[in-house]
Amino acid sequence: MPDAIFDHPRIARVYDPLDPDRSDLHTYVNLVDEFGATAVLDVGCGTGTFCCGLADRGIRVLGVDPAGASVAVAQTKAGANRVTWVVGTVLDVAANQSHRRQYDLATMTANVAQVFLEDKEWLANLRAIRTCLRPGGRIAFESRVPSDQAWNRWTKKLTQRLGRHPYRRSPQHTGQGLTASNPDHPSRCNTALSSTGGGIVHSYVTVRYDPPRGLINLHASTNVDAWRLIE
Repeated sequence: MPDAIFDHPRIARVYDPLDPDRSDLHTYVNLVDEFGATAVLDVGCGTGTFCCGLADRGIRVLGVDPAGASVAVAQTKAGANRVTWVVGTVLDVAANQSHRRQYDLATMTANVAQVFLEDKEWLANLRAIRTCLRPGGRIAFESRVPSDQAWNRWTKKLTQRLGRHPYRRSPQHTGQGLTASNPDHPSRCNTALSSTGGGIVHSYVTVRYDPPRGLINLHASTNVDAWRLIE
């Protein structure tokens, strides 16, 4: 079940304009180069920025995401025709024999690893990924550091941004605000605000905050051979 924040067409279309700085992906590109990966599975591919960038480098890529609206945006980007897109979860990918033991690297960029709120969801996701990896394959993901308490900065005053909607000729604006009602599972609210009568769309995503080493300890139960923590 995708978070509505990524599966509403109006929200999906403004995701990239609201978050244009994707320098966070540089670490993953460096890992692709370091490992010499020729086939990458991107779990939670969203609007496809990472997948399309890898495809431009000649990497074979499969991007999977349960949010069909986000994948639809991804499919409009340059290089999208060289990416295999799946609307679904990595469990769906692993269920297809043709995708098993096919990838050198699996990635979960941005907050993807944090949307699995329960341990059983997280472990099922990891086991499915492992099924898709070749022997010696690797998984790369990130998690925010709870001690930083980023949710204390998720206020309307600090995070709301307004800008012209890139897909409309008539005046249209978008904004984003963040809130935290539960420090263990903070929620982010993205808002699409139309000045042309389309109304306001509110959409929320809830993320899990675990210490990185805690996630690694959980991950160890999937029989991963080795870990490297980049801080």
